[in-house]
Amino acid sequence: MKRQTIIFLLTDILFTALSVKLAFILRFDGAVPSQFIPALQNTAFLAVILNVAIFYYLRLYSFSWSYASARELVYLVFANFSACAFLFVLNIMFLGSPKSVLFIAYFLIILSTGGVRFAKRIYLLFRENGTKGKKTLIIGAGDAGEQVLRNIQRSASSIYHPVGFIDDDPSKKGGFIHGVKVLGNIEEIPEKIALHNVNTTMIAFPSADISTIKKAVEKSRKAGIQDIKILPPLSEIVNGQIS
Repeated sequence: MKRQTIIFLLTDILFTALSVKLAFILRFDGAVPSQFIPALQNTAFLAVILNVAIFYYLRLYSFSWSYASARELVYLVFANFSACAFLFVLNIMFLGSPKSVLFIAYFLIILSTGGVRFAKRIYLLFRENGTKGKKTLIIGAGDAGEQVLRNIQRSASSIYHPVGFIDDDPSKKGGFIHGVKVLGNIEEIPEKIALHNVNTTMIAFPSADISTIKKAVEKSRKAGIQDIKILPPLSEIVNGQIS
C-alpha cells in the first residue's frame, strides 16, 4: 500500500470520527446528554466504515492529489453525499441520532477530508508563486501553452518559473491559466520581457504558421532573450517530454 494511501486512510478515519463528535457537541451546545453518547459512538463508527468503503470504491485513494482538479472535488463531494445518505437510512433504523447532527457532521467531513487532499495542491501553488528560477514567458495561451505550464508546475525539479502568457487573442488578455496571467499579444513581447525580467521564452504554437513563430522569435531576440524554446507538437507535450 502506498504511503499516500495510508496517510489519507488514517486521516479519513480520524477526521470522520472527530467530525461526528464535533457535530454532536455543536448540536447540544457543548454538552452531549448522556443518553446520546451511545448514538455518538455508533454514528462515528458507521460513518468511518461508510466513508472509507465508498472512498475506496470510487478510487479516492488512487488519485494524484498533488494535481487535483474540479473532477476530483466532484468525486469527493459525491462520495461524502453517498455515505451521508446511507447513514441517514441506518440512523432511522438503528441509531437515533438527531438528523441535524448528520447534516453538520457531513459538512465538517467534506471540509476536513477535502482539506487534507487539497492541502498539497495548495502548497504547491504557493510554492510555485515564490519559486526562484528562470523567469519564463509562455507564448501561446491555448492547449499547448496550458500543457506546458502544467508540466512545469508538476515538476519539482523544473528550473523554469512562468511569469505570464502571450497570446494574440484579445479575449484572453487579463485572464488566468492555473494562476498565471495572460499579459498581452506578440507585439508586446519586448515590453513584457523588460517589465518582468524574463530570462526564457517558450513558444507554444504547435499549429501556428511559420511567420507567427518567426515573429515571436524576433520579438524575443529584440528584447535580448537568448534562451528561446520552440516547443514540439501538443501530443509530445502531453506525453511529458517538456520539463
